[in-house]
Amino acid sequence: MRERLKAGMADAPAISGIALQISLLLFSSLVGFFIAARFKQPSILGGLFIGTLIGPSFLGIVSYSETIQTVALIGAIFLLFTVGLGMKATDLTDTRAIVVATTGQAIPIGAGVLVSRALGLDWIASTFMGIAIASTGTAITVKVFSDLGKLDRKEAKVFLGATVFDDILALLALSIAQQVAFAGSISLLSLFGRLVFAVIFLVSAYLLGKRFISERLISLHNWAMLNREYEHAPMIAAVFVAFSYGVLAELFGLSSLVGAFIAGLSISKVEEGGHKEGARYLEMIFGSLFFVSLGVLVDLKSVFSLYGLFLFLVVFVVSVSTKFLAGFFSSRLFRLGTKESAVIGAGMIPLGEISLLVGLIGVSSGILSKELFSAIIAATFATSILAPIAIKSLYSVRTYKKNVKIY
Repeated sequence: MRERLKAGMADAPAISGIALQISLLLFSSLVGFFIAARFKQPSILGGLFIGTLIGPSFLGIVSYSETIQTVALIGAIFLLFTVGLGMKATDLTDTRAIVVATTGQAIPIGAGVLVSRALGLDWIASTFMGIAIASTGTAITVKVFSDLGKLDRKEAKVFLGATVFDDILALLALSIAQQVAFAGSISLLSLFGRLVFAVIFLVSAYLLGKRFISERLISLHNWAMLNREYEHAPMIAAVFVAFSYGVLAELFGLSSLVGAFIAGLSISKVEEGGHKEGARYLEMIFGSLFFVSLGVLVDLKSVFSLYGLFLFLVVFVVSVSTKFLAGFFSSRLFRLGTKESAVIGAGMIPLGEISLLVGLIGVSSGILSKELFSAIIAATFATSILAPIAIKSLYSVRTYKKNVKIY
């Protein structure tokens, strides 16, 4: 019987590894939705939880493969592209956003360096740790604002504006980390050059999309209406723009997510073509996979030792406290309300992909230990869970009761 079973399995068509992994992620995402709904939490928490459950931390059913990494990136690109489609450029030209981004980088980096030095790390390793805890995970907070229907509020717009400048500052910080790791010194001229190229890309990409690509999309839509069999052409073109901008952003040293966001922003005034609705559907699917994959990425076993747990707590506490306070007090400088400022501070909490990249460069070059890299990964996961809970809790606070003032 066993031999016949083996023979039958040998004759059966092979199951694609990619298809299997995506099927598991989609099913896990669906289960995560039900879990989040059961406990009345943002949907991304369900995805993070189920991703951790099926990943190496517990069941080990799915590992963070190249396929999952690619699907996660596609999900994050669609998420930021969709957000850009729903915004206006004037939402980003805000002094508050620049100040929030600057303080959100400077304070955590400074605190990270000082605490790392206190723990006995040398200046180079301390610089890496400071940079690692300063990056912000944009996709997490954006998804929370979207799920709660708060993307049109001023604090959400300030945060989104800050993330663009935050990415530029993170680019400079990453450049410092790479130069220190591979050259042992820092070139101010090189850093200035990267900053100039980043600004040139952001301005040029936006103007190209607004003044040229938008008109081409409208023309394509009009043509597709006369040729109904090609009515999806505008949607395909818009997605092409999103990914092309992502590629260009990486060529200029920025994150592909920033490129996708600028792509959406630059064509946001184009209502024809159905690309906004189509992008939203794609974001629903691939975006959910992104958050499940983030749970798969972390291996909590690495922090189960006493020393590993200590390092994780240090990274977590320093990161959360400095980033929240930086976002909160910089927002209060511009007379935003306590609640709005706290929401911005909470939105700054998640560590981002730059954190993981800095940690990877550090451990690969021997500057950081594996224990420190594991602490960065675990803190990235933990802050991704904390931020949605904090933001939802802040929005649930009632600030309009009689005889109650919020200062």
